[in-house]
Amino acid sequence: MDFRLAYNIVRNPDVAFISAHHLASIDPDCSPVNGAPALAIEVVSPSNRAEDMSRKIHQYLTAGSKAVWIF
Repeated sequence: MDFRLAYNIVRNPDVAFISAHHLASIDPDCSPVNGAPALAIEVVSPSNRAEDMSRKIHQYLTAGSKAVWIF
């Protein structure tokens, strides 16, 4: 699922947890979803750079995620 974190930032975490409150406002036929997931989980692949992962973490947290897990 794609999440619009800001006007020009859309992210698709590997796994996401959405609060019940946020879920109630989601239209399943509309993508990307406005707002950040409560928890975003990203799995690092060999092609991921540390700077890119740091940017993702910052974007999720700035947009309202409560936690970001990196594996």
